[in-house]
Amino acid sequence: MTAKISNELKKGYQPTSCFAVMMNTKKKKNNVFKVGKPFNSVKQEYNDYLISMKCVPGENEIRSVNGLSDKILICGNFQIPVKKNINVEPGKIVYIGRLEAVNVKRENDTEPRSGSIFPLIDQSACGFSNGTWHIKIYDNYDEDIANFTKEYPVLSKYDIEKALLEW
Repeated sequence: MTAKISNELKKGYQPTSCFAVMMNTKKKKNNVFKVGKPFNSVKQEYNDYLISMKCVPGENEIRSVNGLSDKILICGNFQIPVKKNINVEPGKIVYIGRLEAVNVKRENDTEPRSGSIFPLIDQSACGFSNGTWHIKIYDNYDEDIANFTKEYPVLSKYDIEKALLEW
């Protein structure tokens, strides 16, 4: 999958140092995958990530995309809840879609926070304690696979199937 992550609430604290969390639903075991550096970035607007995960065949749940945002002495953390299931067949490479998540100001207490409230100053400065995620997942197969094969040329030798997350 690809992910475009933006912090509109605090533009100077764009999300970095991301990782994805996937759980094998049969074993109830979380696996954490480091996402790496953005493949595309616009300063103070967004970061685009290529997310690849090796998972155990069978039923899995993409639980979240997590990360940090920091500047000098301030470091905030966030969690983008995905919580979508995917069935992965053995030996298959699948594309599950493009995630776009934008951190915006929470309007009321019913909206989940973008991150924890502690540490108070860091989380507030980054906009994660007083922000919430607006999330969408959609099919951007052609553009995303072109970006993946540009970054990982070996992928051009394989068939990549669509198994889009339902949003």
